[in-house]
Amino acid sequence: MKTVNDFFQNHPIFTTAELVEVLTTSQNSYKAANNSSSLKALLSYHVSKGHLLSVRRGIYWTVPSGMHPETCPIDPFLVASRLAPDAVLGYHTALAFHGIAYSQWNTYEYITNNSNIPIFKFRGATYKAVSQPAGLRRTKAQQWGVEVTDRLGCDLRVTSLERTFVDALDRLYLCGGYEEVWPCLEMIQYLKLNLVVDYAQLLNNSSLIAKIGFFLEQHKEQFAVEDQLLKTLHTHRPKQPHKVLSANKEGRLVSRWNLIVPASALTRSWEESSWQ
Repeated sequence: MKTVNDFFQNHPIFTTAELVEVLTTSQNSYKAANNSSSLKALLSYHVSKGHLLSVRRGIYWTVPSGMHPETCPIDPFLVASRLAPDAVLGYHTALAFHGIAYSQWNTYEYITNNSNIPIFKFRGATYKAVSQPAGLRRTKAQQWGVEVTDRLGCDLRVTSLERTFVDALDRLYLCGGYEEVWPCLEMIQYLKLNLVVDYAQLLNNSSLIAKIGFFLEQHKEQFAVEDQLLKTLHTHRPKQPHKVLSANKEGRLVSRWNLIVPASALTRSWEESSWQ
């Protein structure tokens, strides 16, 4: 990095911590790296000149040359990725990132160990912190299935397709319920089913395993599901029927998986019922 402007041009979005790290390690280090007042003055100057857009405290979007800060386009996936130091795009946001969202949402979820971060709204979008699954917290495996990918020159963490598949079935309420999740998952072209099973067993949730088995059995040909895999999942199903509907919803028992599911799960009449 030759100048601060070079940094801005190569970073569509950045945090003050990222800027300080680059300034500190640069051969042409800037005094602001070790002086909070200088750093604040530097950033304030560039915001006032329209070079930067302050997204929230400590997070900045670089305004492209010739554009106005208030109207320049921003990438909500990148915004979500910077709202916590350990932020990972997950659930419906991961479905959208992977290009398999059935509906377009203006809510972006990111997984973090600090799920108490307040909901943040910016430019008509809502950003929501979500806790890690209990099974990962218990085994300290929060990074399972997390991929680092490049977006507009910035690193971004997102759950893999296999983890996203399982997470969506695990927390249907974070992904719009059954009517949204089922069509999303049906858009997946290929899954590494061994990873799906490994992750499901790591979470150690019999109801979740049954939902996975139920879905894969319904789509056996699409995903080339082998009988042995279904048998493995079947052995971990709930011992008693498990209702995965809201209390005021009626459902039908799928005895093979001990699941009480909405009628639309069997008839595919998405408009008549929802699984939430």
